[in-house]
Amino acid sequence: MTSQRIIEIQKVVKLEENYRSTPEILEAANAVIANNPQNFDKRLWTSKDSGSRIKLVSLATESEEGRYIVETIESNVAEKQFRVQGLYSSL
Repeated sequence: MTSQRIIEIQKVVKLEENYRSTPEILEAANAVIANNPQNFDKRLWTSKDSGSRIKLVSLATESEEGRYIVETIESNVAEKQFRVQGLYSSL
């Protein structure tokens, strides 16, 4: 037997300030959030300075994607442009 309880929401607390991501990342995240009909209305923001532009790369296979990521990281390390946090993401 399955029992269901209805929980009344007393107050919605939106956690919109982001302390780690740059405005460019949050702009992309806000575009995704805006297209989610089941989400509360929210707008992520940060007081951090602007960062690098987001680069969208579309590759045919997961193997190509993996190679591209590794080569990009290796290149940035060689050029001393590597930062450990928040530089790369693969979806």
